[in-house]
Amino acid sequence: MTPSYRFYSFVAGLYLSPLQRGLQTAHAVSEMHADLIASDMFPLDNTPSIERKAFDNWAQNDKVIVILDALNSAGVIAAYDKACFFAETLKLPTSIFYEDEQSLNEAATAAAIVVPDYFYEAYHVIDTPSYNGFWKSLFSKPENPKIMFRYERRNDVGEVIETIDYERSSREYDFISFLKSFKLAQS
Repeated sequence: MTPSYRFYSFVAGLYLSPLQRGLQTAHAVSEMHADLIASDMFPLDNTPSIERKAFDNWAQNDKVIVILDALNSAGVIAAYDKACFFAETLKLPTSIFYEDEQSLNEAATAAAIVVPDYFYEAYHVIDTPSYNGFWKSLFSKPENPKIMFRYERRNDVGEVIETIDYERSSREYDFISFLKSFKLAQS
């Protein structure tokens, strides 16, 4: 089953209007596309990269864009650096867009990453151990609860067909926390 994807954009919302946030996100889309074409220009085995496949899947099938507020240019660069850190191991495409010198003095106005559903649909879970029986719970040393993100893939009728848990110590957990730490850009 092919995952669905979303295009997450981190914009400099402090000095961009709602319309400009959308335009800067469009710039980040075109930057990502150009970067992926350039990196896949001469593949040794004639197959597109995993990152290119994710972008193409998003562009052809999903087309959902989420615009998040990174506050200012420094926030955009920090979001991009963090996105690149995760993207390297998770094989996700990223991009950043800088305005020209005359417009905004080469400020970074949008960074982006394409994210599969098994990350953006994950939800927080605190899994507390259960104790069977009063005496066992009374005399046993309590276990620490497991804090994690959980993703449940469902079929067409809503039944869970796969569950993925992202433990707190995992890179995936940190990536999901990173994504969920941003607010939506306000209109």
